Amino acid sequence: GSDHEQHLGLTMVSFLLFEACVGMYFPSMGTIKSTVVPEHVRGTVYNIYRVPLNAIVVLLLLGDISLKACFRISAVMMLIAGACIVRASSSASLVRKRSDTMVELELGELGEAACRE
Repeated sequence: GSDHEQHLGLTMVSFLLFEACVGMYFPSMGTIKSTVVPEHVRGTVYNIYRVPLNAIVVLLLLGDISLKACFRISAVMMLIAGACIVRASSSASLVRKRSDTMVELELGELGEAACRE
């Protein structure tokens, strides 16, 4: 029984960790999506993103894939998604830095023009 109880405990802790992650994910994603995606195109954008998700789910359910392989595929897709997020956030910070620099340049030019007058 000890090995079975330990496995059950690990399963319970994993489940609780998953639920905590889901509990943080949905409210934060709702907030981010509402600020990023304009309201007039929100439904279209969400539906476009649901198509690949549903295709993946159908392929996994209809395919003769073991549970272990299913989890491996999910883990690989999560790693790819994480890499995309890191790349997108670094690109966004680069764009932000460029726009800040451009604002500084424009303000500097305006200051020089005011000094000339």
